Amino acid sequence: SVMSSIYFASIDWTLVCLLVFARYFTKHQMTRKDRIIMKLILAYMVFDTIIFLINPFKEIAISYEYRGTMIAKYKYHMMPLYQMHLASSYLILILVFVLLVFRISKIPADYRRQYRYTLWGLLAAIMINAVFLFLPGFSIINLLDYSICAYSIIAAFFYWNCFNYSTHGMLNHFRNLIFENIDQGIALFDYEDHLILYNQRITRLLPEVPFEAEMPLQDFMEKCGFSSKIEVDKLSDNYTLQCYTNKGNKMNPIRCDYRL
Repeated sequence: SVMSSIYFASIDWTLVCLLVFARYFTKHQMTRKDRIIMKLILAYMVFDTIIFLINPFKEIAISYEYRGTMIAKYKYHMMPLYQMHLASSYLILILVFVLLVFRISKIPADYRRQYRYTLWGLLAAIMINAVFLFLPGFSIINLLDYSICAYSIIAAFFYWNCFNYSTHGMLNHFRNLIFENIDQGIALFDYEDHLILYNQRITRLLPEVPFEAEMPLQDFMEKCGFSSKIEVDKLSDNYTLQCYTNKGNKMNPIRCDYRL
């Protein structure tokens, strides 16, 4: 009972920290109304913490019923004060969702991923907790509160979305956008001369080439019909090749720059 009270009180203040962090994460500007709401939330959290400090000695919020199972031998019996605790917890999470959704609606689509992933992660943790609290019957699914593990994983997930994703995920995303939308056909081969990456532009320029995973460089060059005349710049390892593509029974010349 004591450990459960510590757990429930910790959830209260963790959610307050989450709400504060979400405000900074979404760059939300606090208004006078927001400050009043925040003060009310803090006041209730102090009240809720006091309730759970009292609960082990006088069960006024939650009691425990013996059910004789092999694991998790006691079941929560929720009283109105605990229902208020649940309601306040979900209210804070709703406010976090609103901040995230509002932020998503205000930024370009390419920047929405880190906020959207955070949203889905929080929703998953809430659903796991809801299964434990409200799913009827006794089974391994609802005997143990897996949301404790989920919240722990969410912390790392939050860190990745808020910091790592912004510096790595977004950069990779924009690199891919540039790679796909650049006005040049690009094909990349690894050190063993196997095709590893290409953009859609090159498939339109060379429709007769069957682009396949790990396609050998020699096959690619033969399919492209490169001419035997190659201009080599030995200082930079750049090769300028001349090839032709057949579009509508018409041979069109294409300049190909090849770099080692």
